[in-house]
Amino acid sequence: MSDSYKNPSQISLLDISFSLPSHQRQLFSKYLETWKEKGFVKNLWEQDPTLWKGDVEDHMLGWLRAPEDEAKKLSEALKTLYGESTQWENVVLLGMGGSALGADSLRQILDHKAGAASLLVLDSLLPEDVEAVSSKINLEKTRFIVSSKSGGTLESNTLFHFFWNKLEAIPQEKRGQHFIAVTDPGTSLEQLAKEHGFSHIFHGHPRIGGRYSIFSAFGLVPAAAAGYDLKPLLEGAVQMMKGCSPASAADQNPGLILGIVLGVACRQGADKLIFDAGDKIKAFGPWLEQLIAESTGKIGTGIFPVLPEGPNALRGADRVVVYAGKSGKEAEDIASVFINPENINQVGQMFYLWEFAIAVAGSVIEINPFDQPNVESSKVLSRALAKAYHETGKVPEVESFARDGILSFASTEPEVFKNSKNASQIIETALKTLKQGDYLALLMWTGRGTDDIGAQIASALQAKLDVPVMLEMGPRFLHSTGQAYKGGKNTGLFLQLAYNRKTFSSPELKELGILSATQEQGDYKALTETKRRVLRIEIEDNLGEGLKVLEKDIKEALNRL
Repeated sequence: MSDSYKNPSQISLLDISFSLPSHQRQLFSKYLETWKEKGFVKNLWEQDPTLWKGDVEDHMLGWLRAPEDEAKKLSEALKTLYGESTQWENVVLLGMGGSALGADSLRQILDHKAGAASLLVLDSLLPEDVEAVSSKINLEKTRFIVSSKSGGTLESNTLFHFFWNKLEAIPQEKRGQHFIAVTDPGTSLEQLAKEHGFSHIFHGHPRIGGRYSIFSAFGLVPAAAAGYDLKPLLEGAVQMMKGCSPASAADQNPGLILGIVLGVACRQGADKLIFDAGDKIKAFGPWLEQLIAESTGKIGTGIFPVLPEGPNALRGADRVVVYAGKSGKEAEDIASVFINPENINQVGQMFYLWEFAIAVAGSVIEINPFDQPNVESSKVLSRALAKAYHETGKVPEVESFARDGILSFASTEPEVFKNSKNASQIIETALKTLKQGDYLALLMWTGRGTDDIGAQIASALQAKLDVPVMLEMGPRFLHSTGQAYKGGKNTGLFLQLAYNRKTFSSPELKELGILSATQEQGDYKALTETKRRVLRIEIEDNLGEGLKVLEKDIKEALNRL
C-alpha cells in the first residue's frame, strides 16, 4: 500500500510516494509523530546540533539556505562566467569528491548553451585517465578549474602542476588566465592561485561540507563557466527549500518524510538503498552515492547506496528501492520510494530534497551526518607509501598468495584460499563467503576506459548473486563510498582490481602512475586494517588481456556456484 503527502498549496513540488512493510510503517509513524510534536524541523533550521549523535558543529549546516544565499552571493560572477563560456573550447574541472561530483552531474543533466565550452571532469591521477583528457583538449583554448575545499587535496594540486607545466609555451604572466580556483577562504590553494595569477578565485562557504556543496561555488562555478543554464535548477532548489521549511506541516514536508523512511528502514535492517533511475537522471546517481555513503556510513552502521547493475539488485528485504524518473512495482516486503521529476526545475528540487532527507536520516540512525572519519585513513596510508617510494625508489609491493598467468592474488585472509588451485577457484571461494545481508563491491583501479568491461563483469556478478553488486572506479570512490566501506557495517566483500603498469609515455605520467599505485595500495591497507574481506587481483602489465582473462575466470566461477 502506497503513502504520499500533499504539498503545501503555494508550492509546486515533486510528487513522492512510498510503500513500507508493516514493521517499518509502525516505526515510521512513531518517528513522524515525534518530529511533529517536538518541532524538530524548526530545531534543524535553527541548526541545533543535539538532533544528531556525536560532535556536530553547527558550522556544517550552511547548506540549508545555500540555493538562495549562495546563488545571490555568486550571481554577478556566474553571469560573467556564463558570458565567457563561448571564449573557450573546453573547461576542465580538476577536483575530487564534493568538488567534482555535483558539477559532473549537472554537466550531464542541465541545458547547455550553443557554442559554449565542453565541461570535462578529471577526478583521477591514473595515467590512462589523465592522458585521455589531455588528448581531447587544445591546451591553448582550455580553461582549468582547480577545485578543493581544503586547498590541500592531493589530486587537485597534482593535476594543477601537471597542466600548468603542459602550458609552458604560454608566458607565465599569461598562463594564469587559463586557471580558476574554487576553495574556502585562506587555503593554500588560494595562495597558490594568487601567486600564479589565476583569472578568478571563488570562495566556498566554510559552513558547507563538500558533499552538500552543489549549490555553492563548487557546483555552480564549473557549470556556469561551461555555459550551463542554472536558473531552473536554482529555482527548483529554492522551492524545495521552502517545502522543507518549518512552514510546512510535518506530514507535508517531503525532506522529512523521505529522511524518516530511509532512517527507519536502515534501523530495521534495510541498509542498502537501490537508486534505480531513468536515463534522463542516471547522472544524479554518483552525486547521491557520495551524499549517502559519506553522511551515514560510519560507526558500524549506515546506508549503502547502490546504482543497480541488474534486476537482482532490486530484490531483498535488506533493501530500499528508489525509483527515480521511471516506473516501478511495489513489493510487500521491500520499502519502495517513487520520485518522478518532470523537468530541470524538479531535478533542482531533487538535489535539495536528498540533502535535507539525509540530514534527517542521520538523526534517525543516530549518527553525525556531517563528518567522514574514515576518508582520511586511506590518505594517511597512501602518503606513507609515497614517502617510502621517494626514499627507496620503489613502491612497496603487496604480498600475493597465488599467481595464475597474468593475474596475481592477495587477501586479508589468504588461508581461506589454501585449496583453490587457479584463478577461477580463488574467485569462486571468495564469492562463496557471501551471505544474505552482504554486498559485493568491485573496486577497479584500471581507468575510465575500462568502464564498459567493468559494467559487463558487474552485470554478470549481479545476474548470479542475490546480494547487491557495486561497481566503483578508483580513486573516485575514495572520496565517496569509501567512507561507508570502511566505516559502515562490515558486510562487504571487496574485489579490488589493480593494474601493475610497467611502461609510461612520459616521466610525468610515470609519476602519476606511482601516486596512483600508492592510493590503491593505501586503500587496500585501510580495508585490511578495518577487518574487511578483500581479494586483491592484480593484472601484470597487459591491461586489455588481463581484463579478458579476469572476465572469463569470474564467469567460470559463477557457473559453479
